[in-house]
Amino acid sequence: MRQLLKSIFKVFSFALLCFFLNRVTFLIYNFDKIQNEKLSHILSSAWYALSMDFSVAFYLLGFILVVWFIKLFANINEKKVIDYTIVGVAIVACILSIFDSALANTWGTRLTSKALSYLPHPDLLLSSAASVNYIFLLILFIIKLALLLFLYKKYFSYEEFKIEKKWAKITIYIVLIPVVLIGRRGGFHTYLISEGRVYYSINQTLNLSALNECWNFMNIFFTDVEKENPYQYFSEKKCNSIFKELSYVPKDTSLQILKSRKPNIVLIFLESFSADNMSQFGGDKNICPFLDSLATKGLFFTNMYATGHRTEQGFVAVLNGFPAQPREGIARVAGKLSLLPSLPRTLKKNGYTISHYFTGSLGYAKTDEYLRLSGYDRIVDEKNFPFNKEAENNWHDQYLFAAHASVPFEKEQPFFTSMLTFNTHDPFEETEVKIFDVDSIEGRYKNSARYSDNSLREYFNAVKNNEWYKNTLFIIIADHAHALPLNRAYNEPARFHIPMILFGEVLKDEFKGYEMKNVCSQVDVGYSILKQMNMLTEKYLMSKDIFNPYTLPYAFYTFDNGFGYIENESYVVYNHDMNEVIMKSTSDNNIAKALENRGKSILEKMYMEYLSLN
Repeated sequence: MRQLLKSIFKVFSFALLCFFLNRVTFLIYNFDKIQNEKLSHILSSAWYALSMDFSVAFYLLGFILVVWFIKLFANINEKKVIDYTIVGVAIVACILSIFDSALANTWGTRLTSKALSYLPHPDLLLSSAASVNYIFLLILFIIKLALLLFLYKKYFSYEEFKIEKKWAKITIYIVLIPVVLIGRRGGFHTYLISEGRVYYSINQTLNLSALNECWNFMNIFFTDVEKENPYQYFSEKKCNSIFKELSYVPKDTSLQILKSRKPNIVLIFLESFSADNMSQFGGDKNICPFLDSLATKGLFFTNMYATGHRTEQGFVAVLNGFPAQPREGIARVAGKLSLLPSLPRTLKKNGYTISHYFTGSLGYAKTDEYLRLSGYDRIVDEKNFPFNKEAENNWHDQYLFAAHASVPFEKEQPFFTSMLTFNTHDPFEETEVKIFDVDSIEGRYKNSARYSDNSLREYFNAVKNNEWYKNTLFIIIADHAHALPLNRAYNEPARFHIPMILFGEVLKDEFKGYEMKNVCSQVDVGYSILKQMNMLTEKYLMSKDIFNPYTLPYAFYTFDNGFGYIENESYVVYNHDMNEVIMKSTSDNNIAKALENRGKSILEKMYMEYLSLN
């Protein structure tokens, strides 16, 4: 019996050591995000992580029980099977830890189903995380794995033991099976172990460090959030009641901003473009002077917020009026996506030609499939883009805008066309713009933003004399924001603040140079434009009319298992795993609770809608 306990002790000790070292390297790599925290608070992650680390260790013990059981009936090399399994788990854990370290630093999350969905396009996945220090991560991985293998061989290698008496073997199973089952679920708690059990800080990087990489990976595959609503805060009746308050409009008196009911529309998505880039929001006036000037001539939305962190989330929000989901992505669920309302599809039914232009790959995140389902006729990307073969960096924004300006749209009126810029996407390809420090990531980002701004200026100069220009509404909006240039926290409201400008001769004169200061969201754009054009035929459950002065001014965004809710000048940020508000702008608890409940009602209602789309 002593030998049995010794073998189990060694398995547990090695597993916990492996997870501890992974946690240390995770924190080392993400030190810039925790450097202002107290040392005692950082070290607390190891304590809070223990319950989940033990849970995974009990899974490993469960496998060993299976090996013991098989050995009762078959002649197998018990030591070899168990040694290889333990070492294999350690290698997988180290690999997962490296991925998690990189994702936490760039996306503010560990591995998720959303991140895994990008694996078919590794080149684009790598480019979206170009700021990752791969060499440093590789060095950490090699040192850690070498140390673990050395320690395992010297101190933790599995030792076989023999129990001759049959009743003793049966007793071991009777005792260990319930111990394993209880240990795997995280003890005698009412609920199974989850992220909320190990989250302890308002610093999300510390919470992620306490999350076990193996448990998280298994959870991705064994948790199906599509079959039931994971965000049930209220009864359905109460949820609908709170949500109804958000959409209540005492007077339907929308401002009519357009001279024409059937204008051409050019929708320009600015990749990863933060409001912080613009001088109107305190940004350096040298980042985007043309966009700054355009804001003074068009209808400028000063409190527009993105709904998520990713491009496909921005597309679905603007074109379909559906908010970003914390962990799932409706853009990749064709059966549900086709049931959403669609701005381009509605315009198509009203005689518009529909097109989209991008110099990169639209296979990334299944964007090409998404665009087709949303009603696009002509989709131009790297497979059929009219590249300038003599240009060295012919995928840059300069060539996107030049190619778009050369399209004979006068033959396609009325038309709706959209395009997505490229240069402000990681890794911020070097351009001829070198106004800011090229050796810092912040400087490269700002140089890229300035290059996109220059390209946008050239585009408007190229198209302003076209026949179709006079009856065209230009909508310029970011697909999502970026932490840069000010290194915003991944879940604070300012991280989601984006610019939106409506521009063109089709705007009524009184709205040229007008600032729309009400808080609004990407999900409101498509709905509001269609209402202006008297073409609103589909139900946009999650949208509101941003041109109606009586509409409640609010915005909602999500991050990895959490949300932010902004209303007028107040906001709350809620972490679902911690079940608490982690940021708020008001000290009035009643106001904060009301904002929290409104945000919860949106998240719950959104998933109710998502699950009903069949």
